[in-house]
Amino acid sequence: MKFKNHNQRKAVMASLRNKNYRQINSVIKIHPHKDSDRDGVVNIKDCKPLNPNKQGFFHDLQMKSLKAKEQRLEDKRRDEQKKLETVLEQLKERKKVADLSTKIAQAKNKSKQAVIDEMQREKRKLDKVKEDSRKAKDVLDNYTFTGKSKKALVGAAKWSEKKALAGAKWTGKRAVIGAKKFKEDWNRPESIKRRKEIAKKSSKAISKFFKSL
Repeated sequence: MKFKNHNQRKAVMASLRNKNYRQINSVIKIHPHKDSDRDGVVNIKDCKPLNPNKQGFFHDLQMKSLKAKEQRLEDKRRDEQKKLETVLEQLKERKKVADLSTKIAQAKNKSKQAVIDEMQREKRKLDKVKEDSRKAKDVLDNYTFTGKSKKALVGAAKWSEKKALAGAKWTGKRAVIGAKKFKEDWNRPESIKRRKEIAKKSSKAISKFFKSL
């Protein structure tokens, strides 16, 4: 078929775009083993030789399979995205709970420390009051008979305690010295010899007494 002009050729080719090889070949001659639409399939095996988007029945099945697979992958991706979003929400909630627990613990610690500080302040105040009371009482005792007598008794008691400790210490030293001297005298050769002689005489006297019975 010869075309009168380019527009006619363009219109005819457009009308043949969705025709098969036989239908196209009845209008214009195309080579059976060439690829007119450059889709990778030769004209005689191509369901639409002039349509690069159509390569035949098996191609359609393959495209459907690919689209179905792509859809499954997309659905799976969406499911994973939803799971990820759910996990992120759970992590956010857990973080909020953890932050709240931390704040509560910090508040409790601050409250406990505040109570401890207040008790320590009250204790220091009480100690100061006791010390001031003791000083005032000491000053007052200097001007009363009872206070003076009490101080005298306390002083006498302390003096007696000091003397008693000194006496006990001196007695203890003397006892140690006496024990040491006794040990030295006991272990002297002449003392040992004398004890042996006394023991020998005593043994003879006892034997003599039993023989006389």
